[in-house]
Amino acid sequence: MNIYFYSLIFVTGALSIFTDIRERKIKNMHLGIICFFALLLYFFYFLSGNLRLTPALILNPLLALIIGFILYVSGLWKPGDAKLFVTYSLLLPENPYSFMIPLSCFVLLINIFLISFLLISLLYIVGIINNKNAIIKKVISAHALFYLGQTIIITLCLSWIIQPLITILPIKNNIFLNFIIIFCGYSLVYKFMAKIRNILLIILVVAAGLVLRYAYMPYFFTYANFINYLKYMVVYSVIFYLLRALIDLKEEKPARIPLSPFMFIGALLTNTGFLWWLIRLAR
Repeated sequence: MNIYFYSLIFVTGALSIFTDIRERKIKNMHLGIICFFALLLYFFYFLSGNLRLTPALILNPLLALIIGFILYVSGLWKPGDAKLFVTYSLLLPENPYSFMIPLSCFVLLINIFLISFLLISLLYIVGIINNKNAIIKKVISAHALFYLGQTIIITLCLSWIIQPLITILPIKNNIFLNFIIIFCGYSLVYKFMAKIRNILLIILVVAAGLVLRYAYMPYFFTYANFINYLKYMVVYSVIFYLLRALIDLKEEKPARIPLSPFMFIGALLTNTGFLWWLIRLAR
């Protein structure tokens, strides 16, 4: 089964990368044709008994659509990137990480994030080296420190809400999923707070999170768990800060870095042991 879906992934990658680099857009007609053939494959495999209709199979493209919309609204992706993400998610009916990460669209998003972050960071190394003095002054400036503090506050407040909800919902809780969900929420809140500055909103979020944690995560209210939680949230906040700085820097530059090659590589790696290798490396 994988060979046919992978063939469509290669076709999608070739078309999207070509038009994205040459014309700076991803054509809806190409994605529509790919999705049509993908649905035909689904229908054929359902009839042959090689594929079963499961909640994960239905939720995968639906949540991919929601994730793509969130990242588009938050300004991280272009409309074509969001639609391409949904298309690749549709072409990934199997999930080898299902016992750890519930849906293949989450695995795809993690792969895209890791690959794009590493490669885009490498592209900026030369610029950072050439402008290190100006960058150091900018990083330690009062504005940058305030911005980092704002990021930490947003991340902490969001995690108060998101982590208890993950406990309630019938999905597996792990560090990858936590990171992706909190990052999507952070991107939305960052966009929202750039227009509306209201301290009452933060207070309400913290209060709601406190109630949820007391109801569903009572073990959190111990010294060891709280310190461990703060450690993760500070690490998340620093990564979010760096990502947002890279995104802002990218928006300032006239040259555009297409996301379609990263999505193609991420889709190819979804059914491989790439994440296993990263987990072993982290350990």
